[in-house]
Amino acid sequence: ESRVAEGLFREDLYFRISAFPIRLPPLRERPADIDVLAKSMLARNETGRSLKFDDSAWRLLMSYDYPGNVRELGNFIERAVLLCEGDTITAEHLPGIRTGSVPEVRQSASTRDNIISLKQAEQIYLRRVTTGFSGTNRALAELLGITERTLYRKLRELREVDRGRTIRA
Repeated sequence: ESRVAEGLFREDLYFRISAFPIRLPPLRERPADIDVLAKSMLARNETGRSLKFDDSAWRLLMSYDYPGNVRELGNFIERAVLLCEGDTITAEHLPGIRTGSVPEVRQSASTRDNIISLKQAEQIYLRRVTTGFSGTNRALAELLGITERTLYRKLRELREVDRGRTIRA
């Protein structure tokens, strides 16, 4: 209402969306939800692995203020899945939580140990996208900004990787 009064929000749009107002408190006001949300987000991002959080990761997740709300929690978990090569996410895989911002990547020994190839990151992303997408390959290729032929090639390579075969880059 204050934004409408200031002329910073369209009045007609406000009245359309204010028919049934729902107050959803920020994540920092409902820490009990962090556990459920984090586990759900982890399950969505696992890509064939059975990942879990260790105690140090849980302490970080539970103690953070989340100014970016649920979306920020999701970003932390997605990044941790990409950084984690084993089956346990540790505090080391959640670098942005310590400072509240994502740190600049430096080439230290611990960073090099957590880096995966772009090919691996692409495969993780492709697994996640294809699992949740119900349209045609043509539609998916268009959304990904690649040709349908390129999508078929990447999916074939991904199947070969999942079968344990090595592929040519």
